[in-house]
Amino acid sequence: MEKKLRRRYNKVVRRLSERIELNFPVVLTNMNKIVELHDMRKDCKKLRYQLELMPDQNDNNSRNDKEIHKMITELEDIQDMLGSIHDSDTMIAYLKRVRRSKDITHILDNEITERNTKYGEFVQFCKRNLSSSKNNFFNQICLLA
Repeated sequence: MEKKLRRRYNKVVRRLSERIELNFPVVLTNMNKIVELHDMRKDCKKLRYQLELMPDQNDNNSRNDKEIHKMITELEDIQDMLGSIHDSDTMIAYLKRVRRSKDITHILDNEITERNTKYGEFVQFCKRNLSSSKNNFFNQICLLA
């Protein structure tokens, strides 16, 4: 039974990490991919939950707690940034629907500017933390499953 659970766990982690890795180039190169940004946030959340549930392993393939904690922290950071961007996207969509006065147009412009700044910070974070080193985020996730 434990072996079956381990296989299922590894399959879920692998599937989520593959989806995240597939979506990263899309969301990093096009700030208007609103649905993909939100989907990535949800996938990061699911993967983080899986990592938090990761059972202890006593074999040679185990990742130590420090590495797991680092990945969980990076996933939380990504989730927070993508959540903030999603909040702005929701507000922008609402303001565009109700835009009737100059005041709302001014608020909308400010929200768009703030959203673009948040997106820029997200891209910079990803470039810093997802470098080509062997310790990058994706390589660490791939080693889990």
